[in-house]
Amino acid sequence: DEIFYVPLKHFLQDANHHTITSYRNGRRHKVHFYPYLHYNIWGATAAMMKDLINRIDSTIQPVTASLRPLYLIMSDD
Repeated sequence: DEIFYVPLKHFLQDANHHTITSYRNGRRHKVHFYPYLHYNIWGATAAMMKDLINRIDSTIQPVTASLRPLYLIMSDD
């Protein structure tokens, strides 16, 4: 397991969000990715972050460094 810091503003920048199309059992799925340093935040975690970002009101601008950090726990299990 590992805990690492990702600034919220990283997720707020569209250029950091990537998707690929994957097919499983004949069904099309969108897989979300947020590369950060040597990490690759993907799948359900990235989809939840994208949903959160979509829900943030655009009136809360500009994003500043005073936002609290976001910590993710990654497991090899």
